[in-house]
Amino acid sequence: MVYPALTALVSLDDLSTGQRRGAVVALADLEPHVLVELAERDDVPADIRVDLVREVPEFLLEQVLRALPWADELFRAAVEKHGATPALVVLCAANGRRADAVGLAGRLRPAMTTTVEYQWEREFGEPLPPEVRSALVRAVLAEPHPPLDLSGMNRWQRDRALDQATAAEGVRRERLWHLVKPDPERWVRHAEDPDHGADLRQVLLDHADGLPDAVLLACLPTVTSEALRRKPNELLTGVRLRQTAEWVRRHPRIRELAPEDLARVAREVVEDGWRASGWKHTGPDWAEITAFAELGSDPEHLAAAVTALGAAKAPDRDLALWHDERARAVAALGANPRVPVDALLAVLPTLDRHALEVLVPHRDPALEQAARDHLDRLRSAAVAREPVIVAVPSDEELATLPDPVAALRGHLRHLRGRAAQRDATCAGLLRSRFTTADVLRELPAVLVLESAEQAAEVARSIARTCGDDLRHWRNLAALKDTPLARKTTFGAWLDALAGS
Repeated sequence: MVYPALTALVSLDDLSTGQRRGAVVALADLEPHVLVELAERDDVPADIRVDLVREVPEFLLEQVLRALPWADELFRAAVEKHGATPALVVLCAANGRRADAVGLAGRLRPAMTTTVEYQWEREFGEPLPPEVRSALVRAVLAEPHPPLDLSGMNRWQRDRALDQATAAEGVRRERLWHLVKPDPERWVRHAEDPDHGADLRQVLLDHADGLPDAVLLACLPTVTSEALRRKPNELLTGVRLRQTAEWVRRHPRIRELAPEDLARVAREVVEDGWRASGWKHTGPDWAEITAFAELGSDPEHLAAAVTALGAAKAPDRDLALWHDERARAVAALGANPRVPVDALLAVLPTLDRHALEVLVPHRDPALEQAARDHLDRLRSAAVAREPVIVAVPSDEELATLPDPVAALRGHLRHLRGRAAQRDATCAGLLRSRFTTADVLRELPAVLVLESAEQAAEVARSIARTCGDDLRHWRNLAALKDTPLARKTTFGAWLDALAGS
């Protein structure tokens, strides 16, 4: 059907109501932009205006509504057909319907909330009013969260589903932060919200540094992970410890504002079954003990955590990580003035060097000195375990001997020693100006050929070996690109050069 004919159909005076509506429906499907042109005409009947609002696609709804005189029936038709949209929120406010704008803002889909802020500032030249912003926050919070069903999935599918759920939650929190960030005066009210306070406290603690004291105090239920205590599970006690300590590290001001609440968390996890010694097959969790040391104030409970330091057995794997985490736990316990010094003194002999080093210096002189003494003993024992490396004398020392070459030959026996000794012997022999060709023959060829100090003597050895035989000299070119094993001596290399 021809486009001008459809336009003419709508404007005919003798069309029935049904025919007019049919024409609008056809235009909405075939040429929806024509509906905007129709809305701009003054001779469009009132009933057709309602039909225009109902049938126009959502992306043209704002243009149609702006072209038509505002009327309640048009607003109701738009909401009934299209639901809440950012354009309707702004147009309601622009036409004096602020209460309706707030109601629609609370019904928006979460993905639309950021669009409202942009359109509002474009329309009015000012930020969103607090009541509209709060309604948008409620819209994001009202988004349903269907339970994540992982049954029947393989590992890859489970990981993917969890990643998608985590990403979706991250997007949700970013939307919330975008909405609450510009209005810090409402942060306390958000944190104390009886329905959605937990989500909003999480957003504030996650995204805002340097929160005001009043906000931090309002966020205490999340900091202290009160929700986890309502779930009777001993395994969650450690989770609660770690979460609370992590929030305090992120917002250290909490330690000054609510020390009693933090101590209460440490006390309650012990009451709920947490043990510093850990579980039977796992042993202590150093991250949990670190958190407990940062939060706790009961000397008896803290002493039990110290005892776990000495009783723990090192694992067969990830030993370096285990020692690092234990050292952090020792540092946290050593920094807590409520930890009995006697308990720390008792476990010092069981600690390794890394754990002892974090106790030096310490506020208690006796503990610091004891830690230093244990460190000295460990270092002395480590030195004693190290093999003695016999060094090749320097050229100045060799020059004072009656037979320097014989002295160097005496060091060749050390080539059969440990790797460190072999390396030191080779380096010393190659460095000396008293080293002779027969000494070089006993050394690894790869080191001899790379030695700048012995380059002249090596060249003479090659010349003596090849002599006037061109085949030997051609062998030199062939051997140049042949990889050398570490155990191949320079003498063996020269023999191969001569073809023997």
